[in-house]
Parts: sequence; C-alpha cells; structure tokens
Amino acid sequence: MGIGAHIVALVIWYAPFEVFDRNAKRMQRDRAASRVLDSREVDYLRDEVAARVADRLLDIKRRYHTVVEIGAGCGHLAKSVDDDMMDKLVMYEMAKGALERDAGNEYMVDVERRQGDEENLALEPESLDAV
Repeated sequence: MGIGAHIVALVIWYAPFEVFDRNAKRMQRDRAASRVLDSREVDYLRDEVAARVADRLLDIKRRYHTVVEIGAGCGHLAKSVDDDMMDKLVMYEMAKGALERDAGNEYMVDVERRQGDEENLALEPESLDAV
C-alpha cells in the first residue's frame, strides 16, 4: 500500500472533536431555569452584565430597530432597555425553559422569544441592527 492509501484512511477516520455537547448544555440550562427560586438568586450577575451592555448601546447615538440577544436566558437585557433605544429585542436562547421562565413579565420594549442553537442562528439576513 502506498502513502496515498494511508492518507485516505486517515481522512476517513478523522472526525472533528466536539468540545461542547450542545444537547447536554441545553438540558443543563433548562434544569437550572426550572429551579426558579434558585435561578433567580444568581440572576444578579447576568443582570449586571446586561445593564452594562445596555449602557454601551446608549453610547452609540442612534435608535435601533431590531436587536438580538444571543444566549438571552430569562431576559436579562430586556430588563435594562426601553422603547427609546429600540423597537424590538429578539431573545435567542437554546433552552426553552430558560427562555420561558419569565414569559409573563412585561418589558419596556417589544420582545420576541426564539428558541434555537446559538451556533446555528436562524435569522434573516440584513434583519438586525445589533447583535
């Protein structure tokens, strides 16, 4: 067998290494969100990060039509923005439980919830002002 056959065999057996198990991560996030009181107890960190992101959006002197928050969880950015900043916030989250944990909350901006894998976004081209 020549060297070419060994290379072909190597290519056939090679599979990309998957660092994160997306399904396990989704189940973990759903499980965490299902423990509502416990998950709210640690929201303060994500809420702080979201408030800082909202503050940075205010530094840019323009109004946004549509903004997407990838990995939105339970709606941390939605708590810190208002309709003077944007028309709509799309909360994009892989875990349905996290996305719907606070679905009854009202925000000062129109919110659309979308469930999907953050690594394979199902968003229309040219439909967003900020991500």
